[in-house]
Amino acid sequence: MKESVKIEDYVKKISQMIEEAKAEGKEYVDINAGELHKMMSKKPTLPSCCMAMRKMKQSNDQVISEANTKSGYGVALTIRYFVAERDEAEVMEKRRGRPKGSKNSVEKIRAKKKTVNVEESVEEYLSESGIAYEKKDNMILADGAYGKWLILLDEHKRGPKASFSSKVMKLLSYYDDSIEKYSLALKTDANMDSSWKEISDIAKKRLNMTLLKITPAGNIKEI
Repeated sequence: MKESVKIEDYVKKISQMIEEAKAEGKEYVDINAGELHKMMSKKPTLPSCCMAMRKMKQSNDQVISEANTKSGYGVALTIRYFVAERDEAEVMEKRRGRPKGSKNSVEKIRAKKKTVNVEESVEEYLSESGIAYEKKDNMILADGAYGKWLILLDEHKRGPKASFSSKVMKLLSYYDDSIEKYSLALKTDANMDSSWKEISDIAKKRLNMTLLKITPAGNIKEI
């Protein structure tokens, strides 16, 4: 098992599993993203795992279970790969990537990345970490280490922008004995760090409250 696994590593492993199934006389092999990721990588590399699985899928293969996340990356993704008559040329074409000028060109992907969505970023973050969750209105309930983890999503849409303190107070209004951990997820703001530091570390520790800072690139840092 490696510390961090790339797409090509997952591709090699999937090919190996298909060949092993063929040698055993099987008609197909079902591969689950959660199990494959757990088998291969110590660090969260679920997006690479799912991309490799979709890259290896050919026209006669079947998606048994979808990821059920907006990002398309999730531990539930399961694909049935049939071992007979696999088209190597089709696989190689997928490995080379899309032709120049296609809709998913590098330039357009980068442009899309500039618009960060708080909800999608958090869902991708949880999926990469292999954490199960459910969405409820403007919050996400995830399976924490010792109980439920409530994440309040701050996605400013219309009207006056709320202050950071009011956002924290809103998070506090959801406090309940059934919740183990609370987090506020929001885009990185210049005044956010200083405002967060004003809250006592003891209070944050006792309340088990954290901040999920989302960068312009869509990455998340928990503090």
